[in-house]
Amino acid sequence: MKKILTLIVLCVFSIGTIHAKITWSLSDDGTLTISGTDMPNYEYDSYTYRCPWYSQRDKIKKAVIKNGVTNIGDRAFSRCTSLTSITIPESVTSIGGAAFAECSSLTSITIPNSVTSIGGSAFFLCYRLTSVTIPNSVTSIGEYAFYNCTSLTSFIIPNSVTGIGEKAFYNCSGLTSVTIPNSVTSIGPSAFYGCRKLESVTIPESVTSIGESAFYGCTSLSSVTIPESVTSIGGSAFKNCSNLKNITIPNSVTSIGGSAFEGCSGLKKIFNSSSLSLKKGSSGYGYIAYYADVVYNDVSIESDFRICKDAKGNSYVCDYFGSDKSITLPKYIYGVAEFAFSGRSDLTSVIIPESVTSIGKSTFRDCM
Repeated sequence: MKKILTLIVLCVFSIGTIHAKITWSLSDDGTLTISGTDMPNYEYDSYTYRCPWYSQRDKIKKAVIKNGVTNIGDRAFSRCTSLTSITIPESVTSIGGAAFAECSSLTSITIPNSVTSIGGSAFFLCYRLTSVTIPNSVTSIGEYAFYNCTSLTSFIIPNSVTGIGEKAFYNCSGLTSVTIPNSVTSIGPSAFYGCRKLESVTIPESVTSIGESAFYGCTSLSSVTIPESVTSIGGSAFKNCSNLKNITIPNSVTSIGGSAFEGCSGLKKIFNSSSLSLKKGSSGYGYIAYYADVVYNDVSIESDFRICKDAKGNSYVCDYFGSDKSITLPKYIYGVAEFAFSGRSDLTSVIIPESVTSIGKSTFRDCM
């Protein structure tokens, strides 16, 4: 006869008068059965989670949540490293933060239509997870939700999701394709950081912002379409996307963060006709790229220029790294910074446009 461990846990939330009550049992074959109503959120204390089955987590191979349970609490199955499958009923409406974090044997999961939210770090470090079915009822994917799920190869984000959280798919290095629906309005910082097999991305017209480092290190990304709805591209957004060949930035974009296209060695042209507001980057002022030319109102701005902003938001040249002896400054430049061309004894000519109203001290010092 199978040995069954049974425990009734009564948890009282500190908010209002909400009570949580569940019962659970673990059979000899490794099946954890949970029934009741509200599942509590389990805290993390001294490297141990407080869920009642934590001490036997290595024995849990299968989890069955009975109908009637309304939620999966925070950290409910964290570090259940032997868990390979779980049954979630239609009564569950939310999956808590880090609910399945570090479930390293979990390969697939089907989330029912009743679930509306997936908490942050829900599948954190589930590196064997290959398949996830998310229903149209889900409206949010939390930060770090699929962090380092390196076995995920494709992912369809349902039409109900409005935002992709920070580092949601961070280092999903096996991800080759992702479908972003028209409902999404923002792509969080580092959302697809390190997804090095991701080949193409179509950003829908609903998106208004692309976060910092959103596609950093996506080395297989060869094309990306940015719609007219986008107004800002964060710093390092496409940094080190070495296979990116070309990109068109729409008129709607008014802000591009520092180093947005740094390290894109395959990128030769960046097309744009809008008024850009470059932000200061972590490694200096807001240069766009090292290798590409930026086509601005049909004027080609060499990548060797480092373009900065003054206190009033006017663009100016703050440095030059090129080797050309004859230089033509961009037509939209308002000024030239101090020491911008100092020490360039090989310069033969510099053409300054009529838009320039100020030239800093020692700009051409030692240009003999």
